Amino acid sequence: MRVSHEQLNTELVHQHRHVEAIMLGVENAQGALRHEAFDQLRQYLAAHEAAEQEFLHEPARGELDEHRGIVESRVQEEDDIAEMMRGLERLSPESVEFTALFKETTERIRTHMQAEEHQEMAAVARALQPDQLEAAMTALEQVAALSEDAIEDASFDDWLDRARDTFHGRRQVGTR
Repeated sequence: MRVSHEQLNTELVHQHRHVEAIMLGVENAQGALRHEAFDQLRQYLAAHEAAEQEFLHEPARGELDEHRGIVESRVQEEDDIAEMMRGLERLSPESVEFTALFKETTERIRTHMQAEEHQEMAAVARALQPDQLEAAMTALEQVAALSEDAIEDASFDDWLDRARDTFHGRRQVGTR
């Protein structure tokens, strides 16, 4: 399968819009539905971020001299967002503290997604070789299925690890 830069960017933007929709679901839900929506966000975001880290950021670090700062900024943002997600996991989704931190987290996620789409992807996609583009697309195409695996009491970090293990062939989607 031959993957173009445009196809990869289109898939990334599509996933970003899906993240937006899930975040709105968390914002608008209450009670048990808010818990479920937040779980869905954690799972999807972890799988998505793992795909980006493994197949976009890492390969680009080795290829982009003049744009290395752009990639490093996105990686730092992802680390900051992961820390915020860990903080949210410690709170009840119905609490005032959760609502305040969730608002701050979603603002960071939105800013991060915009920076990826408008700054990073143009540079990264041009730097990746055809086989790297294909690997990135394959990983992104697995995100939805990965985020639907049912695992009780899994943390954001657990979901990141499961996604990475799947991407590197250490586990298959749908297995524990």
